[in-house]
Amino acid sequence: MSSATSTARAEPWWQRPALHDRAWLPGPRWARTAFGILFLWAAILRFWGWPHIPFTHDEISALVRIHTGLWDTIQKGVIELDTHPPGVQVFEWAWTKLFGFSEGAVKLPFLLMSLGALLLLYRFAFAWTNATVALLLTALYATLQYTVMYGQIARPYAFGAFTIALLADQWTRQLVHGTRATWWGMVIGAVGSAYAHHFALMVAALVLGSGLLLTRRRSYLIACATVIVLYLPNVPIVLRQLGIGGLQEWLQPPGPRWVPDHLYWVAEYCPLLVAALVAVVAVSLWNGLKHPARDPFIPLMLIWGLVPLAMGLLYSVLRAPVLQHSMLLFSFPFLLLAFIGRFPRLNALPSVGIACALAGIATVGLVFRRQHYRTFYHAKYEAFLQAAVDHAGDRHTQVWLDAPEEVLDFYANEPRYYPATANAHRVRRAAGPAAVIHDMLRSGADTIVLGLFVSTPPALPGLVQAYFPALVQRTDLVEGQRCTFTRHGQGINDKRWEVTFLPDAAADGHWHNDLPVIVDPTDSTRHVLDMRDRDFGLLFDERIQLARGTNDRIEAQLTCGEGPPAELRVVLELHDGDSLLAYANASAQQCGGPRIVAAIKLADIDLTTDHPALRAYVWNPGRSVATVRSMSVSLRIGDPVLYGLVEPIRDAWRFAPGSK
Repeated sequence: MSSATSTARAEPWWQRPALHDRAWLPGPRWARTAFGILFLWAAILRFWGWPHIPFTHDEISALVRIHTGLWDTIQKGVIELDTHPPGVQVFEWAWTKLFGFSEGAVKLPFLLMSLGALLLLYRFAFAWTNATVALLLTALYATLQYTVMYGQIARPYAFGAFTIALLADQWTRQLVHGTRATWWGMVIGAVGSAYAHHFALMVAALVLGSGLLLTRRRSYLIACATVIVLYLPNVPIVLRQLGIGGLQEWLQPPGPRWVPDHLYWVAEYCPLLVAALVAVVAVSLWNGLKHPARDPFIPLMLIWGLVPLAMGLLYSVLRAPVLQHSMLLFSFPFLLLAFIGRFPRLNALPSVGIACALAGIATVGLVFRRQHYRTFYHAKYEAFLQAAVDHAGDRHTQVWLDAPEEVLDFYANEPRYYPATANAHRVRRAAGPAAVIHDMLRSGADTIVLGLFVSTPPALPGLVQAYFPALVQRTDLVEGQRCTFTRHGQGINDKRWEVTFLPDAAADGHWHNDLPVIVDPTDSTRHVLDMRDRDFGLLFDERIQLARGTNDRIEAQLTCGEGPPAELRVVLELHDGDSLLAYANASAQQCGGPRIVAAIKLADIDLTTDHPALRAYVWNPGRSVATVRSMSVSLRIGDPVLYGLVEPIRDAWRFAPGSK
């Protein structure tokens, strides 16, 4: 036995990554070439449409918290309003000072960091496994919507993914080589991760803590101490943020299906990609069983990958909900390596072939299954404001937008949307739906363009349509919708079904009425129902069929006689046996007149059955003088991409941007 072999065998396992390969792009020539192709493909997928990739709400919320001074940005933009560490906010403050607030300028460094993470993760995977595994990891990280989308968002995700990848790469080389450059790289990666995101900090702590179990080098201990010291200024901020709790105002705690749903989302809801991933993982596990490893690298990757998930679940269930797909991005590569890290080293052709096949399937899922470039690239706010620009100076059209005030103020500074400032009415500045309807009718407009946010009261579009009955255009967007209504003309039917009760017409068995029919006091040619001295009257009661995940809206519209009492209401109830699944009601006072609309958005409730019982009825709590001219109950087709970035697109996208 040679002395070189004896020395190699005597080395600790953690000092033998890739036989001490010091190349900036390690691996045989065929692997480096394949990596270059995948890297280029990753750049194309991320930069497609740049510099006009629109901002997300998350990005705008950060940009509006950038103040003139650095301390004001930290105090008012982070400490008082944010739940993230200040690192990315400070970085954006400095970056926008130099390059401005345009989409292309703001997103550029994050796009580049996403690509930089790809290179560093390839180096890390090659160092600990083999060229085949490194290419498989690269192929998936380059093309999955998970990594592509978060690489396009100017928030902590791409930033933290890059710093974690930098830490893992430099940590590996520090263990083996222990140079000054790798020491600084490890420290910068760890500190950057700590200041990027709390979950990135958790992963960084796992990486550095693992090193403490492997080496007692003085330089390594000093590096860990340096990271702790540099993080100390953020301790008061993080303690305050822990006191806030979580995101319970809008985020639900994870249920028992959260983990499988997350994994299926990562796999782009694509059965072919799921099958391909299962096959790769099965080969890796089989090879690991046939050739047991002599080192604990795979268990180490499991720890790095699973601890953040476990901590996120525990905190979300026991304290307050925080867990989202984005928070697991930092640990995702290591969890992936835990399951594919024992894939056997193959020759050039099969290695490149499998990697390219994975990349191809994931790209097809990205473009067609997830429709990434249709959902992510058609922003609701830009669609709203463009409608206001298009109708600037049109006295016959009113544009109403429901969006956060700070977002509309942010876009008001954009030259392309200057005309929208004077032409866009803001729903949130009105006293309520009644004030909105009053303003619409008083204006004398024939056409109403309505921009709907994800949190818009679901009855508002139905209420507008009660006065402007022809829906002539509808565009469904992620977390938003744009609709155009007119007083006259042939409109679009966007309802799955609708049933109507008229006092003069025969009613089917779903309607139950014991109210007297009288001549309308204000119009002798029609009959109405008399609600005088009655609490309840007309009732629709039927078990209906609903498709889960369609985001449909159930609407009830009541048309009363002139001057209805303010407390007169229409009520909607959705039941599963004795359980009340959803409840909604609206009054004449809230709706501003004789047309009253209540609605239930199915996306906001947990349907326990596909055949719930629907009850819709009139309620006159004051027993005042009131008449009913008609009542209808309908199921309006939902926005299939309302939550399309984080949930499957389960229904046909009939009203996609550009459709007629």
